[in-house]
Amino acid sequence: MADARLIQHVKGNNRTIEVQVTDSAGKPYDLPGAVLHFTVKKIETDSVATFALDTSDSAKGTIKSAAAGLVEFYIIPSNTNTLTAPSTFRYDVQMVVASKVYTVIPSSPFELLPSVR
Repeated sequence: MADARLIQHVKGNNRTIEVQVTDSAGKPYDLPGAVLHFTVKKIETDSVATFALDTSDSAKGTIKSAAAGLVEFYIIPSNTNTLTAPSTFRYDVQMVVASKVYTVIPSSPFELLPSVR
């Protein structure tokens, strides 16, 4: 069975990853004051991220609609240019609100694919 949270990304490409944050009932979570983090690691226990993006830097991510719980993260070529493809990594998304950390997307597969050009 395929993992619905799987991300497949072509090495050296740009990509926008959209995430909608919802509560346990599936309603959009209102995001004012939240910072969201998208972290990619080779394995979950690595002490250093392969690359990380967050909404505190608008070049890396942004809250598109706080009321709708919509967030975008921006992968740019330099995030993946030096990585070996094909490879499988792990990613998660965490939200920090009032110093509390919530995992919005638990550890999920991130597949880096080679470019054919």
